[in-house]
Amino acid sequence: MPARDCSIAAAAGVHDGTLLFLPLHGTKGRQGLVVAALARQTATLERFTEHVAMTFATQAGLTLERLQAAEALLHDTLRDELTGVGNRRYANLMLSRIQPSDAVVILDLDHFKEVNDVRGHAAGDDALRFVAAHLTESLREGDAAARFGGDEFLLVLRGVADRAHGVADRIARRWRATGPMVDFSMGVAVHREDEAPEQTLERADRALYEAKANGRGRTVSVGVLAVTPG
Repeated sequence: MPARDCSIAAAAGVHDGTLLFLPLHGTKGRQGLVVAALARQTATLERFTEHVAMTFATQAGLTLERLQAAEALLHDTLRDELTGVGNRRYANLMLSRIQPSDAVVILDLDHFKEVNDVRGHAAGDDALRFVAAHLTESLREGDAAARFGGDEFLLVLRGVADRAHGVADRIARRWRATGPMVDFSMGVAVHREDEAPEQTLERADRALYEAKANGRGRTVSVGVLAVTPG
C-alpha cells in the first residue's frame, strides 16, 4: 500500500497522543478504516513503525475481504435460488436450533400442479416467488422462512407458544386478501421440551395433512389453541 494511503493526524483535546488512520484495502478496493492510537504525539512516523502499520492495514484489508467472500458464499448455499428465502439446508439448520415455545409451520400450496398445467411453469414460479415474498414480509425479526421442497415452505416462529395458530392463520388471511392465483394450507406445531425437532416437524406435517384432507385453504394446529386474533 503506498505511503499516502496511511495518513497521520494529531487529535489535540481528543487524545493525548497521535491518531493513526489506516485505510484497509483489498483486491477490489477499500474495505474499511482502522484508527490506531499512539501514546506520544508526533507529526511523522519512524520508517519501521510506518512499515508495520502499512503491513497490518494491507493484511487486515485482505483478511476482511476473504471473510466477506466466505460470508457471501455461505449465504448463497443457504438460499433458494428461485424464491430468495432459505433452502432445505437452511430449514434443517433452523429446525436444529428451535426452542420450547417456538412453532414449526409447514405450508403447502393448494392445487399447485393445476397452476403449472393450466398457466405454465413460469406462472408457477411466479406463484412461489409471491408466496415467499409474502412470508418474508409477514415474519418478525428472528423468525425464519425456507422453501422446504417443491411447493412446500417451512416457517419457524420464535416464542409464539399458544399464539402460534393465530399468528400462522393471520399470515394466511392476509395472503388471501391479496386475491392470489393460488391458496395454501398450513400445519402448525409448537416445539416441546421433551421432543426432538424432528418430532415437532412430524406433528406439523400431520396437521398439514389434516388441513389438506379437510378441504384445503385452512390452518390446522396440533396441541395449540386455535384462537385467531383480529
